[in-house]
Parts: sequence; structure tokens; C-alpha cells
Amino acid sequence: MSFPAPTANASLDTLPDEARVWVYATDRELAPDEQEAIVERMQPFFDKWQSHGRRVTGAAAVLYGRFVVLAATLESGDISGCGIDASVQALEPLGSELGFGFCNPLDVQYRTGEGSIVSVDRLQFKEAAHRGLVNADTEVANPDVRTLGALRKNGLLVRAGDSWHARVFDLN
Repeated sequence: MSFPAPTANASLDTLPDEARVWVYATDRELAPDEQEAIVERMQPFFDKWQSHGRRVTGAAAVLYGRFVVLAATLESGDISGCGIDASVQALEPLGSELGFGFCNPLDVQYRTGEGSIVSVDRLQFKEAAHRGLVNADTEVANPDVRTLGALRKNGLLVRAGDSWHARVFDLN
């Protein structure tokens, strides 16, 4: 899977498979210029990002116009909770500046029959399954992706029947 390149620091394509990944769903589809603005506006943060005094190499991309992906690697060790919090604090204001919000992490994002990606709470997804609007073949966002290698191998959108959604929402 190839990712859009940030303007500097590192591209997701240049980071190793072991890089940690955080995915944040937006409450609406972002226009191409908004996607570019996110990548560009995160750059100053990436240029100085540290975790317990150690340099973090990071990159951002927007996938499917709906998911902001932050990826990062640290030469030795894991990125601390404080380092992760710092990335969230750098990202969150961009929503206000650009006029979008971030979805609740417990929401389900899926591709509709028309091809758009929507975000709904779990009760709404369960109701959609009951009404036959979603099924085992519906593409859903995989919130369990933790590394760039997993994202490259499996993608962000997976078949619901091959994910936890099948079990929780009785999709098989």
C-alpha cells in the first residue's frame, strides 16, 4: 500500500513496518486541500517530537479522505504515553481550524453501498445490520491496526466478516 507523502521529515513510505500507528476518524470527508493542510500543519510538531528526550520520527497522511493516520518510530524503545499525548494535542486543534471533528473512538466506520465512508455509533451499526444495510461483506475500518506493517499488509478497511464486527454484530 502506498501512502501520500508529507512535505518533510518522513513519509509513511519511508518509515519501517515496526512504526507505531494511530488512526483518527474524522466526522466528515476531508477535501484534498484540507488533507494537505493536515499533513503540512503537523510538520512543525514532527520536526521537534520527542519522547523522554529521545527524537521521534513521525509522519501523517489522510486515507480515504476520512482517516488521519499518524505513524512514528523511535530508534530505541517505545514512544511514551506523554509522547503519544503530545501528538494528539498537536492534531486536535486542526479540526477546529479546518472545521471538522474527530469521531468517538467507539464508533464504527464503514463503506456504504454507494461507496462513501460513514461513522455511526455501535447501536446504529447493529440496527443497520439487522435491517440488512451492512453484512459480512461490508468494508469496515479496522481500529486494531497498531503498526505500519499491519496497515501495509491488511489495509485500513477490512471485510466485516473477517473482523471482530462479525462476532459482535452477528454478521456471519
